Amino acid sequence: MKWLEGHRGPGPLIVSLPHTGSDIPAELAGRFVSPWLATRDADWWVDKLYGFATDLGATTIRTRTAGA
Repeated sequence: MKWLEGHRGPGPLIVSLPHTGSDIPAELAGRFVSPWLATRDADWWVDKLYGFATDLGATTIRTRTAGA
């Protein structure tokens, strides 16, 4: 899935960060009234807040960030 990015960790923990993405795939962009408004509700810093999870060996799954 092009709109997801993940890191597979060796541990049994999975951390999902569902609202971190700001990337809107081209095939969906035309469906939004405003791409700016569509990304305004993103949790811009939650991936930084849970950045330690990979150090614990967790698998992380998140929506993509624009330019990633």
